[in-house]
Amino acid sequence: MSRKQQSGSRTLMTICYSLAAILVMAVLILVVIWFTTKPQKNDSALSNAPDYVVAEKSIWSVEPIPEASALLNPDQADFVTDVRYAVKPSDGLGTQNIAVSLQLADGSFRTENALLNIKEAVLNWEMGTDFSAAALLGEDYTDAEIKAQDSDFSEAGTYSVEVRLGENTYPFTLLAADTTPPAAELTDNLSFSANQQLTAEDFLKSYSDATEVSISFSNEPDTTSTGAKSTVLVLTDAAGNTTKLPVEYMVTGDATPPVLEGCVDLTTIEGCAISYTHNVTATDDVDGDCEVTATESSDFSLKTAGEYTVSYSAKDSSGNEATAEVKVTVLPKDTDLTKIDKEMYMLMGYAITDKLFEDADPDMSEKDRAYACYRYVQDHMYFVDNNLEYEDLDTEWMYPAALAIRQKYGDCRNYYGFARLLYTCCGIENMMVFHPANRAGADRHWWNMIKIDGEWWHADPTPRVGISNFFMKTDAWMDSYSAKNGNCFKRDKSLYPATPTS
Repeated sequence: MSRKQQSGSRTLMTICYSLAAILVMAVLILVVIWFTTKPQKNDSALSNAPDYVVAEKSIWSVEPIPEASALLNPDQADFVTDVRYAVKPSDGLGTQNIAVSLQLADGSFRTENALLNIKEAVLNWEMGTDFSAAALLGEDYTDAEIKAQDSDFSEAGTYSVEVRLGENTYPFTLLAADTTPPAAELTDNLSFSANQQLTAEDFLKSYSDATEVSISFSNEPDTTSTGAKSTVLVLTDAAGNTTKLPVEYMVTGDATPPVLEGCVDLTTIEGCAISYTHNVTATDDVDGDCEVTATESSDFSLKTAGEYTVSYSAKDSSGNEATAEVKVTVLPKDTDLTKIDKEMYMLMGYAITDKLFEDADPDMSEKDRAYACYRYVQDHMYFVDNNLEYEDLDTEWMYPAALAIRQKYGDCRNYYGFARLLYTCCGIENMMVFHPANRAGADRHWWNMIKIDGEWWHADPTPRVGISNFFMKTDAWMDSYSAKNGNCFKRDKSLYPATPTS
């Protein structure tokens, strides 16, 4: 072989050795990669224990003891070919340390410990909070279902429920408890008027609790004087949990109630109502005159003689209230009316006119007011000759008026007296007109004259056959009628004012 041929042969061998070395290195690298990435079933990998079982397993006391496989760590289960309890766990409540025997995939054996926690099948629920399975059982039980047995759990107590865990349903006990005190928010405006009657709702914007709440004050709110005040709101729920809210509030405005005057004992007779408030006034140092209301006692009856009470009340714009109480005596129907105080007669008239003009226009004319009184008399009595005798024809008109109110009938003296009472009570100036008997046994007659818009007129409420309207008649009209009807309106004209001529 020539020198040139030998040199070429060595070069080719060098290249072959280099390629062989590269191939061997590649194979070694692949083997290393395979060994480092393939799951290792050898003593080196198994030495990473104890992680073939979970550290702790919890079950409910109503569930059966789980198989030992239930304790395997899911991440290492592929390396275990057999698992069993070294000693079977007990079914008592609480946490117990148990030994789990394992046979691994490489044929080796080992024992690991785990905690098994057996919980009592009791669910503790704080009323008003989440009632979901996850909240009551734990996050591992989101798919569980709690079935109530005909109860809305509105009261604290012990209830029987059923809980579905997987494919099985188990009996549980639910303990519903309220250990949370009421929540409350005070109102924004805690400024009140003097003598204002305050309740808890005046201080609270809102309050809430799982059970019914009662509210009280540590000391009752004081509004009898103005200035800064304080109290404590106490909210107590049905379980006895209590929230105490200190409250600072202001009392402003008038603190003085009105002054009631004229409240005196009263007298009337069966069937005759009287005005309780006509002579009673209420005056306030800020508001001036205040409205007075009167309320009869619950047993009050005008139909039954006896003693009763009437209560008076007057409030000013700040809510300050004045009260008083008087006795009202209702006399029997057969009481001698001449013995009754004349002021009581006037109160009988005011009781009628107050109601008659209760809804009247304040600008109602004198004529319309007078006619309303005239018609009231005619509509509320009928004619019967009483043959009454009186000592004083002018001043004894109240007795016939009261008689007309009580018995709802009478003669011309009663018609006249009744009309005079109503005219007087509603502010219509009036007087009596008298027709004396012109012979023995002849009739006498009484009627009224009324002053309307400065002029006097005749107004006779007594009805007559064929005519009953004798309202606002002139002298000439009365004289004409009288001449045709036995001089029934004959009178001493010098005693009475003249009427308009037409």
